[in-house]
Amino acid sequence: EVKVRKINSALVIGGEPALFLDRLSMYQEKMRYLTVSSNGLRPIPLKGFESLAIALSIFGGGPLDDQLRAIKPNGRRFTGLFDKALDNYKGDRRAIFIYAITEDGIDYIEDTVRKIERNGNIVSFNFYSKYGSHSPSGQKYRAALIAEALRVKAMYRDTVIS
Repeated sequence: EVKVRKINSALVIGGEPALFLDRLSMYQEKMRYLTVSSNGLRPIPLKGFESLAIALSIFGGGPLDDQLRAIKPNGRRFTGLFDKALDNYKGDRRAIFIYAITEDGIDYIEDTVRKIERNGNIVSFNFYSKYGSHSPSGQKYRAALIAEALRVKAMYRDTVIS
């Protein structure tokens, strides 16, 4: 059906796709372009997945990342998720960190990008508002957040791609 409809790409997200390599293999057989969104806790091997694009998520940077994402399926929290993702994807040209910046994390942007750069990876910024906020445009420090993101992008031109 996918061939008939000329669909040639897929984004696999949710439920941590790195846990289901057999499913990823199936997608890769049928799709010319395959991107997997992952928290980076488990590495996706290079062998058999050479053409895969891997989007590694970060929320807020610094300690905010663990606060917002380092939660196991059983609800238990842990620490060091970003560092583990760095270890698992060091120098991996398939990987791009998707960094959701927030005004609560302004102070963490430069350090987070520096770590990504030193790890041999690239990063793309996106924006998210605070949990529980009613309006993303109602951010108190929006101008400071944008200024810091642009400043860091200028400093790390080869690392921050968008």
